[in-house]
Amino acid sequence: MGKAIDKLKELRNQLVTGQQKIDQATEMGKASLLKTLKANGIKADEVLEFDLNGAGIFMMGGKKYVCQVEDDGVSYGEIKA
Repeated sequence: MGKAIDKLKELRNQLVTGQQKIDQATEMGKASLLKTLKANGIKADEVLEFDLNGAGIFMMGGKKYVCQVEDDGVSYGEIKA
């Protein structure tokens, strides 16, 4: 029984460590997208979501916007839903 409990503790620690790495990568991705938006003259306040294909959702002036990062810049538009 003791080995099973130890294994569960080990698995839990691995899960927590994995989640921490995911959280860190997510924050780095949001910061990177925010930096890219600002570098392209977009006065974004906060990045809410992003994906690895260059798409994201951000806040600017109290409104939500969707964006797509391309080689030649960033396109974006207000979400009106």
